[in-house]
Amino acid sequence: MTEAPRGAAWRARAFLADERGNATLEFVVLIVPLLFIMFVIIDLGVFMGRAVLLSRGADIALRQVRLGALPPGTEVAPDGTVLIGQPLKDLICENAFLTGCSERIQIEMRPLADVTAFGGGTVDCVDRTQPINPVNTYVQGAPSEIMFVRVCLVAEPLFPGTGFLAQLPAAQGGGYAIVAETAFVNEPG
Repeated sequence: MTEAPRGAAWRARAFLADERGNATLEFVVLIVPLLFIMFVIIDLGVFMGRAVLLSRGADIALRQVRLGALPPGTEVAPDGTVLIGQPLKDLICENAFLTGCSERIQIEMRPLADVTAFGGGTVDCVDRTQPINPVNTYVQGAPSEIMFVRVCLVAEPLFPGTGFLAQLPAAQGGGYAIVAETAFVNEPG
């Protein structure tokens, strides 16, 4: 006995009544937001880790500057200007445990008139579109003078597609800026 041909309405009802693949549909709908949230959390965790490590490295390296034990290779000009190039950058990166960061950091050091002038201004970061000049000029400051130091590290996000770190300050030539700021008082002479 042959079965009578069924119409389009019957096929539509059979398709809608079929429950195979329900779990797959729920998985596909839910996995995309969950993966997005997971990637954002990982990216923010790496960013926070880099920021803490940069701050730690700057504090340890600047302790040497504060005490007058400048890193090897540092020259002091007769007018008191300190020429700190790669040695201070290397010392910060070594203490921060960040690989390859000495080419990606920029250091700003200047005296403060008083503590209310802390911070402010624009952050000076490495511009990837320009050639790198490793020698920076700093004013060492007089004894007992308050010094402001800002270190900027240019880094890349782990997952650039999330766009969450795009809210951070962008550096010239790409990447985002991780900034560590500190102040110290020069030892009395």
